[in-house]
Amino acid sequence: MVILVIFLLELFPFMVCQAHIAKCRLQGPHRPLHIYHQPGDFIIGGIVSHGGFLSTSATFMEEPPPVLPEELVVVPKAYQHILALTFAVKEINGCSHILPNITLGFHIYDSYINARKTYLATLILLSKLEKCVPNYVCDTENNLTGVIGGLDSEISFYVATILDIYKIPQLIYGSAPVMNDKTPGLSFYQLTAQEDLQYKGIISLLLHFKWTWIGVTAMDNGNGERFVHTLLQLFSQNGICFAFIERIPNFSFISEINDMLQQGAKIRDKIMSSKANVVVNYGESYSMAFFKWLPYLSEHDMTNNVKSKVWITTAEIELTSFVYQRNWDSGLFNGAIAFEIHFSDSPGFHQYVEHRNPSNTDGDGFIRDFWQQAFDCVFPDTTADQVEGNICTGEEKLENLPGSFFEMSMTGHSYSIHSAVYAIAHALHAMSTSRPRHIGMAYGGRVKNQNQNQLFWQLHHILRSISFNNSAGDVVSFNKNGEVASSLDIINWIIFSNQSFHRVRVGRMDPGAPSDQAFTIDKEVITWHSWFNQASPLSACTESCQPGSSKKVKEGKPFCCYDCILCPEGKISNQEDMNDCTKCSDENYASKERDICIPKGISFLSYEEPLGISLAIVALSFAFITTLLHGPSSNN
Repeated sequence: MVILVIFLLELFPFMVCQAHIAKCRLQGPHRPLHIYHQPGDFIIGGIVSHGGFLSTSATFMEEPPPVLPEELVVVPKAYQHILALTFAVKEINGCSHILPNITLGFHIYDSYINARKTYLATLILLSKLEKCVPNYVCDTENNLTGVIGGLDSEISFYVATILDIYKIPQLIYGSAPVMNDKTPGLSFYQLTAQEDLQYKGIISLLLHFKWTWIGVTAMDNGNGERFVHTLLQLFSQNGICFAFIERIPNFSFISEINDMLQQGAKIRDKIMSSKANVVVNYGESYSMAFFKWLPYLSEHDMTNNVKSKVWITTAEIELTSFVYQRNWDSGLFNGAIAFEIHFSDSPGFHQYVEHRNPSNTDGDGFIRDFWQQAFDCVFPDTTADQVEGNICTGEEKLENLPGSFFEMSMTGHSYSIHSAVYAIAHALHAMSTSRPRHIGMAYGGRVKNQNQNQLFWQLHHILRSISFNNSAGDVVSFNKNGEVASSLDIINWIIFSNQSFHRVRVGRMDPGAPSDQAFTIDKEVITWHSWFNQASPLSACTESCQPGSSKKVKEGKPFCCYDCILCPEGKISNQEDMNDCTKCSDENYASKERDICIPKGISFLSYEEPLGISLAIVALSFAFITTLLHGPSSNN
């Protein structure tokens, strides 16, 4: 009897656990549409933004229309982010000196750029594999170590609010969430470029080319508002003015597209009619896909020889397209200047991507939808009588896709993901060398909840001070704010008529260099848009006031807009765009052009010159007369 009671007591937790699992299976959320799993001793979670669903919105003001199926729209270039994570895990598992006798695995889910689906994906990462039982661990088959994601600021925030409860490290490869008083203490590590360094780089670039009259576009969200607010102060302090500030709209439902297009048409007219030839863009990874609408938002066909601008983009933005923009021309952005985190393409990545196809990727739940939408084809369905559209063979070549759809070499975001995986691996390596018993228990299958919490705290401590070389040979480390310490590359986008895409490094922003050498650029190698006839573009509200004149601000206009007035008599200006003229000293006088002070000449009379002879004769005459007048008086 005692043995039976003991057996039942031991069996009870297992029965409870199975009951929870059964309940979750019956009432829980549906299995995610796209997943990619690989087992390992330690699991790295991935939250990617591979695609999104377009659906109709409910207004609750009228009877809703018939329910329409959600349509998945893939962003093809985002598939490379998945490949960067899997490639890094493959490299580390094949490298014996980083994690000997330990393997890394991964669980990758799609956020679908949606709050509800992001929360679901994050909770599944925290649950037993494929079973939605968050915070109820029955065994150790899901040893989550850290999470990489997301791509935009809102998705990263959704993930952070859950992971912070468990103190699980989050490594962000896109825009960081906006922090406020209500969300203190969210612990994440940012692998993208530091914003302060980007601000300095943008200002240095504008001042170098004397672009003082610019436009600004930013996403209509918290990060966009912060960017504009910061730039308003910094630009004003450096003599740069805004010609316009436009917010780029977000949309999630098909019913919102018409409103977005109307708003986009107004933004287009504002940008193209402005005298400012330079537009600074701040946004999320997919922001450029919105700007591809600009040539098509006019009543007239402006796709040929469209007036262009110099587009300056921050490191968060990539040249990307949605699938329905397959045949759209990206030439509008030819000659753009982009800031990117400094990186080197990891050896072997190109070959890894080149051999990727649906037939050799077991477990990859993303590749079929990516392949079908990227190559505009469909895989045969054995259950269907007929297949509409082109048939996918699986032998299509990724290198044949346009540059806005896919790139064979790493992008800034892919490199950040690659470095994030290495950061977790090196943190685990540091822990294994300092506390081998602790980490041995973790992957030996005997870890308890409290031990795993200690593991996370230990990982945070190590990540904050970690410094290592990744497989590309670059040093990776974090500063006190959890931002990766790195320089910025200044990239010139070259887009050819066949929509192939090439990046040319034309400069650098190096925070470790002396202040006068931090910003470097080679303007001779920059390719400008054909609209500018390869001449260095100008972007100023008023042409520079030449020496001999000074600026007079126009009433009611920004300080960059002014008239040039001639210096008054006796004053000069010897530089361009002087605010006031300066008076010449008493020993000098202003030149005719009033651009320099000329010393007054000193003349000496000579007895050999007519004037000198005349004055000498006059002086002698007066002296002789004086002598004659005083002579007789003296005799008396």
